[in-house]
Amino acid sequence: MAQQNLPEREDNIGDMARRARKEARLTQPQLAALADVGTRFVHDLESGKRTVRLDVTEKVLDVLGMRLTAIPLAPRGLRASASTTSEAP
Repeated sequence: MAQQNLPEREDNIGDMARRARKEARLTQPQLAALADVGTRFVHDLESGKRTVRLDVTEKVLDVLGMRLTAIPLAPRGLRASASTTSEAP
């Protein structure tokens, strides 16, 4: 698999969303309207609130041309051994 350009570790989803919103020259209320979410949600997301809903976050990111991606962090050896232990003998 090719190496992807990943954001710096200190970036978080809220910071990335804020930058994308500002680059698109949108206000928080404009982004909220386009994503059909509340303005408070956009504020909470950009502020780094830890309890934002994933499905609503995806709606906001979609408007910004972004998406969430899960990247496995476990070492390859652990992933391989986990899959072999679940197989029938």
